[in-house]
Formats: sequence, structure tokens, C-alpha cells
Amino acid sequence: MPRGARGQTTVSREEPLPRFRHLLNYYDSSGSQSSKKELRPSTKVFISYSHRDLDVTSRLCRKLEAYGLRVLIDVNALPPGKSIRAFIEESVKASDATISIVSRHSLMSTWVALETVEALTYSRKKIFGCFVDDAFLKREFVDEALGHVAEQMREIGERIKKRVDNQESFGDLYQDWEDHRNLRSSVDKTVRQLRDTACLSLHQDVFEESCEKLAKALGQLNG
Repeated sequence: MPRGARGQTTVSREEPLPRFRHLLNYYDSSGSQSSKKELRPSTKVFISYSHRDLDVTSRLCRKLEAYGLRVLIDVNALPPGKSIRAFIEESVKASDATISIVSRHSLMSTWVALETVEALTYSRKKIFGCFVDDAFLKREFVDEALGHVAEQMREIGERIKKRVDNQESFGDLYQDWEDHRNLRSSVDKTVRQLRDTACLSLHQDVFEESCEKLAKALGQLNG
């Protein structure tokens, strides 16, 4: 072990004493305290998104996990054979917050609508909006979304009528029709809330910055 000029023992970074070992990761090479803070591992978030936005959602998931967050996302956490509706309800309840990946696709998705309604049901839960595109900010978006949902409901209704005429069961179609009806009744409220909330952009040029801001805000929930 090397010694100093006056015979004092110095600690080698290559062979640190066990009681000093943890300090090597806590201080940088200049001896100053590292500014990077790890988030509390208990912070848990549920990500609500459309599968058409899976690429950007997966990138966000990896970034948040790197910050120490526990992320619930269906592609990783939904067990085979598990009811999707039950998974959504349980995930929202078990999480400290819900991250809503906002896009034209997600706002016209019946599953995302269900997840949003579940999150809004539990008022103590925080919802963070992160947008892939800004279509929801346009004045005509709600009318466009309602028109799309109405067309889907019309098509489902015609298929139900055909099955009834053929004396065939239509429970699956009726559930689909109900999901679209719920989407129709919630899309206006969802869009209004998003417009009134400070949402983060997930555009490529600000992606890293937005992830850092989001992770910091989420980390403060259990601070």
C-alpha cells in the first residue's frame, strides 16, 4: 500500500479499503459529491399507450427504468391468460402515477380510454401526459375523433344486426360497441384535461430532456 511524503498511509483507488468502497461511486474524480440522484425504488408508474406507439413507449420505458423507476407496461407485466381489464384496474391502483402516451392513435383507442377513465377514477393518482404528436391541440380534433368513433359504432351495429338476423350470438360485438360508446363519452373530457395540463413532448429533439423532467417529477411523488 503506497505511503505519502510524511509516511501517512493513503488509500489507493485500485485497492480501496472496504469501508471506503461505497464512496468511490458517490464522489466523482475531482472529489466533489455527484449531482446525479437515484430515484426512490418504490416509485411505480403505469404506462397507458396505443400499440401503434410502441416504439417510442418502449424507449421511454427503458429510460425511466434507468432512473430507478418501476414501470408497469402490458408487454412486460401482463401475464398470459390474465384479463386485460383486470390488469388495467390493478395496475392503475398499484401505481403511484399513470403516464399517458398521447397521440392521435391513443385518443381513438378504446383500451387507452378505459385506462384513462380508471386513472381519473382514483383522484389521488397523478396523470402525466407525454405526447407523440400534437393533434389533440387542434380545435377540430374532438369532432374528428367523435366522427371516427361514430363510424366504428355504426359498423359494429350492422354486424350485430346481421348476427341477430342469423340467430347467432353477438356478445363479443356488443362489448366492442360498449367500449366505443364509453370512448365517445370520455374523449371530450380527456382532451380537455390534456389541454389544461403541462404535457411533455416525446419528439426526438427533446426526448432526453423530457425523460429527465418526467423522471424528476415522478421521483418527487414519494420524496
